[in-house]
Amino acid sequence: MKKNLFILILILYPKPSLADSFDFRSITWGMPRVEVLAAEKLKPLKATDDYISYKFSLFNQEVFLLYEFVSNNLLSAKYVYENLKKENLDKILDILELKYEKRKAGSDFYLYENNSTIIEVEYGNDYLKVLYKSKRIQDFDLEKEKRRSENEKKHLLSIF
Repeated sequence: MKKNLFILILILYPKPSLADSFDFRSITWGMPRVEVLAAEKLKPLKATDDYISYKFSLFNQEVFLLYEFVSNNLLSAKYVYENLKKENLDKILDILELKYEKRKAGSDFYLYENNSTIIEVEYGNDYLKVLYKSKRIQDFDLEKEKRRSENEKKHLLSIF
């Protein structure tokens, strides 16, 4: 009886999966470069202070993966397919539809999101770019634009 009750509790109240705690692959936004390198099982193609790139096969097709960092914090990741096969586009869009909420769609783009991530999908005849951005990057972009505008004003004031 106790065993059946325990099994029923496990079924009704499942423990959140480990995958639910990640924002992208086995990564969370804001991770430092060193943690991303440790978490990613692939061998980096290139690593700089601002980027880490990888190249691997997904759906029997070569894909590039690029992580972008600002002040040693991960803010975005991008898949880039060149010479995209149509069936792979359909598979990827189906997966995104299942995993994220669709916000917009156009003739060559889609926009998805969840609580922590915005996903921008752009495609053409022979390429696909899937950009995953931390929602915190919006704040960073706004702050960067504000600083740029303030610097521009200071520069103009110094000229006159």
